[in-house]
Amino acid sequence: MDIRTTARRTAAVIAVTAPLALMATPASAEEGAAAQDAGTTISGVAWLDQDSDGVRDAGEPAFADHTMYLADTGTAVRTGADGRYTFTGLQAGLSYRVGSMDRSLLDGHGWSYDKHWEPNGSDFDAQTGLASFRAGEQNADTGLVLAQNDYRVSQIIVVPGGPERTEYQTGDVLDVYAGVYISGNASDQYGAKMTLPAGLRKLQRLGGIPAFMAEDEPDEVTGMWHERKMPGPIEFLGARVVVDEPISASEITVEVWDGVFGPSDPDLGNNTLSRAFSARQRVQPGTGGEPTTEPTTGPAPAPTTAPAPAGGSPAPTTTGPAVVPVARKTEPLADTGASALGLIGLGGSVLAGGGGALWAARRKRV
Repeated sequence: MDIRTTARRTAAVIAVTAPLALMATPASAEEGAAAQDAGTTISGVAWLDQDSDGVRDAGEPAFADHTMYLADTGTAVRTGADGRYTFTGLQAGLSYRVGSMDRSLLDGHGWSYDKHWEPNGSDFDAQTGLASFRAGEQNADTGLVLAQNDYRVSQIIVVPGGPERTEYQTGDVLDVYAGVYISGNASDQYGAKMTLPAGLRKLQRLGGIPAFMAEDEPDEVTGMWHERKMPGPIEFLGARVVVDEPISASEITVEVWDGVFGPSDPDLGNNTLSRAFSARQRVQPGTGGEPTTEPTTGPAPAPTTAPAPAGGSPAPTTTGPAVVPVARKTEPLADTGASALGLIGLGGSVLAGGGGALWAARRKRV
């Protein structure tokens, strides 16, 4: 395993290690609970969300021996056989950040979708496993799912040019994008690598996935999320390039990198995708060769984060891209920090709900 792969794996799991340290000396879930006033405790239940809907349904079992912790305090308790836990000795009226342990490295479980507005819903953020509660809250519940994530490449887009165009000319300036996403039931970190044919020179980095390496290889563009992302939305990695020399029967290839739930991936065959690419020498008008147009130099439309397709690939719309300079071999690639714009959304992608009015009407959190 090379240093780049090792660094990627480390980035995917580093956020897990701090909460895991709390498991060494957890407090008892029941210790002193009966003697404490309800206004100085926070309690709830952990359960196995078997259908991954964020709501505890009849028959879904308790999750015993699961660690819950108070963020930034070093205090932890474990759930009992009935899935319940209790933090005692809290200061009445104060709010506390409660964490549901990250189990991705232990047994492949992730957090359920946040459904705090439902009577039996999970109250914890599906991407961080954290939530805030005021002392006295007795229903701070956390759902856990057995992660099943499929890491996928959606499509490779070259602009200008439609999906059928594979040949270009020297001097052409093109925007090349790769769409990647996860289809599954657990938020996850993931990334991607695009490999360009020799003869294409990078001008600018495109897309919303943050840079992974401080310095990419001349023929590569890499990126990785440093936080967990919800399943569904397509995210983009790309670059603006110029065709410097003729290219014969080559390919643009994209590989999606799995995250902490990589072992659950049911189909490794859709983790990579290739697109044919060729370029011929541009013949200038008046030289006796074939007349041609001037090189393409204007800005190209750019795709953006979009829901993943239920089947097939979405089509890009046309809005101006957000771009940043791409460094040469001796300088790091800068990241835009923003997604590019415009693929058709798809039904079937599952996003965490509850924004706007639902957030204002939140049942449990403070």
